[in-house]
Amino acid sequence: MVWWVSYYYVRRARPIVSNQASLIGVERPEDSGPPIFQDYGRLSDLMESTDPIRNSPGAAFLVNGTQVGRDLRTPSLVSFVGQTGAGKSTLIKLLIDFGVSDSELYSTPVVGAPGAHLPTSEDVHLYLDPRTAQSDGPVLFADCEGLEGGEREPIGAKFKKMRKAVSKSDSANDGTKLVKIISERELRWANEPRARSREFAVTNLYPRLLYTFSDVIVFVLKNPRSVGSVGQRSLHCKY
Repeated sequence: MVWWVSYYYVRRARPIVSNQASLIGVERPEDSGPPIFQDYGRLSDLMESTDPIRNSPGAAFLVNGTQVGRDLRTPSLVSFVGQTGAGKSTLIKLLIDFGVSDSELYSTPVVGAPGAHLPTSEDVHLYLDPRTAQSDGPVLFADCEGLEGGEREPIGAKFKKMRKAVSKSDSANDGTKLVKIISERELRWANEPRARSREFAVTNLYPRLLYTFSDVIVFVLKNPRSVGSVGQRSLHCKY
């Protein structure tokens, strides 16, 4: 399922970037070697945090006389893809904020400053829908880096480099904690400069992966007249 959204009014907060919601990303070695695709374990972290068996072992005790031993829930993935600065992160933040009470804490995306053209979030981030978090079918929101960022380094990528520098100097603290890496693999097919670029990963790799695994794709646009160009990209990602 594909939804097209043209988003006009955006109320944005000051960007304070965090990488703890990162789902997947591509690391580019300084020695010009092959890019490294990384999985940060965000999906398992979200599912474990809302697993009824882990949180209340005695609550879900027996099913048909057999003790429940694993999480039987089936999550759904809603991915937000589209133009840089169109409001993908803002839409996800609104969906989460409107679904929580004052006593609940759920992570939300960082939104860009008004009028800013520099991408805010890097790679792909994953968030949990509070309305379905405790259900048998939790909904997850994937926030993909904007398609039109080109080779411009997102704010999140700059903060990531700063955290690495602090970590190397042995002065890291909770505020500079690096994201954990569950698994990584060299992208050996990226054997030319274009395939190793940030733009290629954002416009080709991430959308293809999200299209493959998502239940719903939401394309967010700044201008409804750009449906044609973004539509061509979506078809290119599909096929």
